Amino acid sequence: MFKLDSIFVRSLNLIADIFILHILWLVHSLPIITIGASTTALYYSMMKRIKDEGTILSNFRKSFKLNFKQATILWLIIVLITVILCVDLWFCFLFPENIRKILIIIYMMVFIPTSFTLLYIFPVQSKFENTIKATIKNSFFMSFLNLPYTIVIFILPIISFLICFFFTPFLALLFTMGMGAYAYITSLIFCRIFKKYIPEASEEQ
Repeated sequence: MFKLDSIFVRSLNLIADIFILHILWLVHSLPIITIGASTTALYYSMMKRIKDEGTILSNFRKSFKLNFKQATILWLIIVLITVILCVDLWFCFLFPENIRKILIIIYMMVFIPTSFTLLYIFPVQSKFENTIKATIKNSFFMSFLNLPYTIVIFILPIISFLICFFFTPFLALLFTMGMGAYAYITSLIFCRIFKKYIPEASEEQ
């Protein structure tokens, strides 16, 4: 049971790594403007952890420095898009009910593909070297070419919120390792998705 290669010990190591990466992400996200670089580093480290490559701390630091500029610009773009979407939703409720329903339908036609794309931005940034425009474009196409996976990634935070609503102690778990756990589960999915777009010979590079 306590052998280094036992399922029990490996599970404990995984939980510890998820907790550490969650704390690293949290600390590096505190300036707010660095959330993009921090999230990119989180996904880079987590996908490396799944493949058992390097250490989580060195991988996190490496990705944070390497992707800082581009990930920060992407983060600012996401903030701008989020503000616009929030304003648009508020704007919809200013109209009478009959017009409001039409506007909300139009809004959802924009909100859903935008949300799906944003879910892929930082994982794609962590895995591929591209321009900002290409990262956004690839995120959009990948999200719809892998729609079943995208829906799972999208509903995971919703499920977590519902669990917290009905079972308040779950909040403590989210505060201590929530983002790390979410990144681990979704990284398992992203590893499967990205494998289709990377030739085996160049995957290590």
